[in-house]
Amino acid sequence: MKSEPIVSVGTSVAVGIGLVLVCMYVAPHLAASAFLSFMALQLALGAAFAGLLLAVARQMRSAAIAACFAGVLAAPVLQASPSTQALPAGDGSLTVLWLNAQHRPVSVERLLRYNEHLDADIIAFAEMPVNWENRFRQALAAFGCREWRGEEDGERIVILSRSECVGQGAHSVPGGRDAIRWIAPSETGVDVVAVHAPRPFHPGRLAQLQAPWQAPALARRDRVIDAAAQRAATADAGILIGDFNAVPWGRAVRAIKMAGLKRVACGAPWHTTWRASHALPGFAIDHAFVPETATAQCMIGPDMGSDHRPIVLRVSF
Repeated sequence: MKSEPIVSVGTSVAVGIGLVLVCMYVAPHLAASAFLSFMALQLALGAAFAGLLLAVARQMRSAAIAACFAGVLAAPVLQASPSTQALPAGDGSLTVLWLNAQHRPVSVERLLRYNEHLDADIIAFAEMPVNWENRFRQALAAFGCREWRGEEDGERIVILSRSECVGQGAHSVPGGRDAIRWIAPSETGVDVVAVHAPRPFHPGRLAQLQAPWQAPALARRDRVIDAAAQRAATADAGILIGDFNAVPWGRAVRAIKMAGLKRVACGAPWHTTWRASHALPGFAIDHAFVPETATAQCMIGPDMGSDHRPIVLRVSF
């Protein structure tokens, strides 16, 4: 009689995770499925922890079921990490630095200080603070080209290049609030496309007993990501970098490969670029893509005071 509540918990865990998997793999196009895929790493850890508790309670069958579901949940996460490449060296390499600054001046200040030893050729930001040009006038003197649409820009994307640009601009997508910027620095022969895709999920809605996913928001994000990928792919040598608000194993990121670009892994799947100050695993939603023929390496930078961590891309064509 005393074991019945535990058996009930184990059965509930198995059924619940089973429903999650059915939703993720049978109907991946649904907004709810996209949200569950977004949470796959956290769900896998939760399932593994539930399996451990059930094993301690000697409910071995339920523990085994939970462990199996944890493995299935973790499979796409682990498959999303391509093998790393050798760091490019020589005159042909290009360094690009990206950060979503969360509208915080301190984040921009720390990144510019971090770049003093990195000496990146190009720096791209999203969510720049108000009046950033006046705040950082001295540091900005080192950059010969700036792509910036003004204070009215909702996404507040800025791209800085040490060399002059032969081209630059914005790419508008319906519902995307001009979330795509691009520059073509004269000395590189490369087009750099920066993107800040709209946020598709709002986990805080769970506290209000509402679904954290919305199909229109998900569709807007996917349109922006697709447009950014197409813009980078049309260049002879295009780099795509930014805040995609999508995890590496998600459909939106995986679809970029169809445009002829490959994702450069910035770390293991459990490394995070968003929720930078949290001890628990966060989300890898900032990414870099390069042409299939390029050699590149990416790493995640230190905490800059934003809720995102920067990523550093080095690429050789």
